[in-house]
Amino acid sequence: MRTKNHVISLIESEKKALSPIDTKRWIWSDGISSLLFGHWHIQVYKKLLERGTSHEAAEK
Repeated sequence: MRTKNHVISLIESEKKALSPIDTKRWIWSDGISSLLFGHWHIQVYKKLLERGTSHEAAEK
């Protein structure tokens, strides 16, 4: 129910809420460990990969 200019009406709306899917995290290859986007470890990880370090060694 909603009122606008003192007129009561019924409306249908779709509410947006929090999602159970966490899309703001960087998940490591083990599928368990994660970091928030923007964490400094992610920048170091990317730089190590650019230098040719393997994924496994860069994650440690």
